[in-house]
Amino acid sequence: RASLYRYDRRTEQTTQLSKARTNVTLTGISPAPDRQSLYYTRLDVTGNDRVWNELYRYEIGNERRTTVTQKGRYRYPTIHPNGTTMAAIRVAAGLQNLVEVPLNQAGEIAAERHYRQAEPDRTLVNPVYSPDGRYLLYISATQQGSTLRQIERESGNDQAILKWSSIIVSPTFHPSGDY
Repeated sequence: RASLYRYDRRTEQTTQLSKARTNVTLTGISPAPDRQSLYYTRLDVTGNDRVWNELYRYEIGNERRTTVTQKGRYRYPTIHPNGTTMAAIRVAAGLQNLVEVPLNQAGEIAAERHYRQAEPDRTLVNPVYSPDGRYLLYISATQQGSTLRQIERESGNDQAILKWSSIIVSPTFHPSGDY
């Protein structure tokens, strides 16, 4: 079992978040904009290669875990600065899609906005919103290297920002949104 821990910089104490456990692995964790809860997916493998990614919300103050959806097969969730929308990689039938969906409709394919489907030799990972919510960064990777890409959400324009011969991990924006 894997567990989440919280580090308090003021007290320099680390505490285990007792109700946020997973049997196999986390496939993404994202704080809500107010930092009062965390969203994460839990990967479970059942039967013959049946992979399920359930989306949970963990409320830090009262250590309460709630299931947001057992549908959707989302990985690498990221929460929009408005707190009501999520982008994630949806995996179904062997295909990876970068999608965005209102949190209250997570798991409903008809409510998803589709941005990008991975090409057969690529994997999509780690989407992240800009601080103003206008852009969405994500990584498209192969065994030969990674590409950091940016989508302008309003137009859907998708452009490569950086091609790298190694692995790019955990893209983020400067709080100003300029970098």
